[in-house]
Amino acid sequence: MRKIVVAPFVTLDGVMQAPGEPDEIKHGGWLIPFINDELLKHQLVEYLTADGLLLGRLTYHMFSTSWPTMTDEGLIEGMSARMNEMPKYVVSKTLTETPWNNSRLLEGDLAQAIARLKQGGDRNIIVGGSCDLVHSLIQQDLVDEYQFIVAPVIVGNGKHVFRDGTEKMKTLKLTGTKIFSNGVMVLTYQPLRNA
Repeated sequence: MRKIVVAPFVTLDGVMQAPGEPDEIKHGGWLIPFINDELLKHQLVEYLTADGLLLGRLTYHMFSTSWPTMTDEGLIEGMSARMNEMPKYVVSKTLTETPWNNSRLLEGDLAQAIARLKQGGDRNIIVGGSCDLVHSLIQQDLVDEYQFIVAPVIVGNGKHVFRDGTEKMKTLKLTGTKIFSNGVMVLTYQPLRNA
């Protein structure tokens, strides 16, 4: 059965907003100095071994307006092709069309749509960005794994993976670590259910 994997780029203080968009928040673009071949290869492997991307409306819009015309210049070979060919599942209450290659809207109740999606294969579905969607998935206990890609930087403000006022405590089990030469870490956790 597929797993839903939340895989955000985050700062040491937990901000996931604007890793590559300098104008979105005061310290936007904080990930750019840490992008190197190790990080890009990690991303490509994750996408090559996944069954698809799960995206919220805003992230889908950003991706669908940039990836279709991107080349691999400045990326790892094969990245743009993979992003364009892989299945994309979009959660939105306002979109009526998903014109980007292999994209489709998930309709109806989120928990039921995710349950159906998880039955369709055996490789991970990666949640890319999509902070509001991530919050909904967390609140409904629909996340099977977190894969935090942590940059050694503190930005002080922005959207966080875990919002203030989470209704119940979340306990996670560390299941993997990876450290890149630039200080970026990948920390993989599984939520402990009923904790």
